[in-house]
This record gives sequence, structure tokens and C-alpha cells, in this order.
Amino acid sequence: MKRSKCLLISAVIGSLYLIYIISYIYGSMAEATDTAEQLGVGIGAMLIAPHVFLLGLAVLFNWIGFAGNTRWAALTGGILYSVSALVFVMYIIFEVPSIVLSFVGFAKLKNLPRLSGDLTRAKECVYCGAARVRGELFNKYGFCPDCKENVTTEIRSKLAMLAAAVTRLNPADTPEDKWEEAAKEVESCLRVIDDLEDMRKRVPMFKSSTREYQARLLAYRATYAAKKAPPIA
Repeated sequence: MKRSKCLLISAVIGSLYLIYIISYIYGSMAEATDTAEQLGVGIGAMLIAPHVFLLGLAVLFNWIGFAGNTRWAALTGGILYSVSALVFVMYIIFEVPSIVLSFVGFAKLKNLPRLSGDLTRAKECVYCGAARVRGELFNKYGFCPDCKENVTTEIRSKLAMLAAAVTRLNPADTPEDKWEEAAKEVESCLRVIDDLEDMRKRVPMFKSSTREYQARLLAYRATYAAKKAPPIA
């Protein structure tokens, strides 16, 4: 499932800045030698504390927005970055990239499905884009009833076809005059697996694995290729 690159970059920049500023404060405290210097560092830390606290919250909500494709968290992170920057204007330059990217990521999240939560009342089907009819409930992944039924049926039929093909195309049980035909069918089945794996990226309820089918079909392909190869003189 796709995630927002803008939110990822924003979260990374914000996290690096948070680590830097906390390290800077603790480093200054450790380097303070006399009482006056320690007092000055303490006052500075108190002045910058609201900035650091708001920055920490912004980074937290930024990561939540990225991880779950949640617009409210992305918006909250962008607002907290902005407030944190206004609280300590001297360091605003370090937060400008995160502020801009958070709001850009928030705006673009409307085109991406959420990765968590209930999408039964989403406005549009995340698969076909059809508008939700009043009173109609999508499944928890945001699929309209028609897409859910059609996609589920398609996946099940393709998996059933692969299961039958893996049994039928075993080279040990295939007559020699059928090898070429069987080899072509193996290639066709491998393309079906590629189609299923492409579909998996857009269909989060597709949990079944195709690895076993793929491994056996690749072994069949190698066997048929070896049988078709001319003998070494």
C-alpha cells in the first residue's frame, strides 16, 4: 500500500532536528563549569522547553500520519510544527521544511487509502472510485460491495486455477508429446501469478500466498526446458 513520501521526509527531518536540539541542550549542560554558566544554561533550557515539547509532539503525529495514511494526524503534525516554530522563532529555519511537507502531505493524503481504521463510510470506493450510495456500506478497506465481490471472486478463481495447474502440469505425469503444450501453460500460469501480485498491492484483503505455486511452476519450467534441450554430443 502506498504511503506519503512528503510525510516521510517531513518526519525524518523533524526527528533529526529533535535529536540535534536535545543533544545540544544536554551537551551545553554537561560543558557548564561554574554556577553562573549552569544558571545561564538552565534558563536557556527553560525558554526552549516549550519549543522542544511541541516539536516532539509534531514528530509523533507526523509519524502516525505517515504510518497510517491518516489525514488528521498529518494536519495535527503540521500545525504543531508551526506553533513550535513560532514559540522559538530563532530556529524556525529548521522547521520550515517539515511544516511545508506536512501540509503538502496532508493535502495529498486524500488520494491515498488509509491503512488503518474503518472505511465503511468512505465517500468513494478505493478500488474503482465509484461514489458511495446513501446507506451503502463499504468493507473496512473501503471497497464497495461490487468490487469486493468481483475482486474476491477473481482472486479465488485464479488461485483455484493455479492449484489445478500445478497438479496437472507435473512433468513426471506429462506425456512426451505434450511437453511443449505444458511448457506454454506453465508460462501462462506464471503470468497469472504476476497479475495476482500486482493486484495484491491494491487489495489489502488478499492474504493468500502464491509462493508455493510459483516455486513449483519455476521448477516445472526448468524441467521442460532441459527436456527440450538437444543432447550434448
